[in-house]
Amino acid sequence: MPALKLCLSCGKSLAGYRRHARTCGSTCRGIIWRTNRVANVSVTLALSCPHFETIKNAADHHGITVTNYIINRSIGYEISSTNLQTHSKRNQLVNILTTYDLEQHLATKQLQHYLNLKIAAVGTSNKTEYRRCLDQIENLTNEHGIGVLLQAQDEYHVQC
Repeated sequence: MPALKLCLSCGKSLAGYRRHARTCGSTCRGIIWRTNRVANVSVTLALSCPHFETIKNAADHHGITVTNYIINRSIGYEISSTNLQTHSKRNQLVNILTTYDLEQHLATKQLQHYLNLKIAAVGTSNKTEYRRCLDQIENLTNEHGIGVLLQAQDEYHVQC
């Protein structure tokens, strides 16, 4: 009796599907694709020379590039010599950050930013800025899901 194949996404039996089928349909195929896709995010930072030197020295101390140091710190990853013993471990960490999760993390940070701006707009009675913030929050929520908004609100309340 041949081994029973299951959908890679939902776990549904693939009995009756093509021999080489990996998923049960387009929905699960899309989920797998979104999970495995790489998010290329371009970020420009403006740092003063003393701040850059501090970051560069810390990155050199840990034996990683400035870019990897900034990425690791932005997600709260604790850098230690045990975490970065081999080159493959460093690459593995960067690969984790260049997936769908990084997109979600950046969306959370953007939502936190717009939540702060919205509160500031209320404080200054700036209706135009308030509406702009609401539009941005709505756009980010529609694009990345309500879970990102809830996470941003939770983290925002923890910071306050």
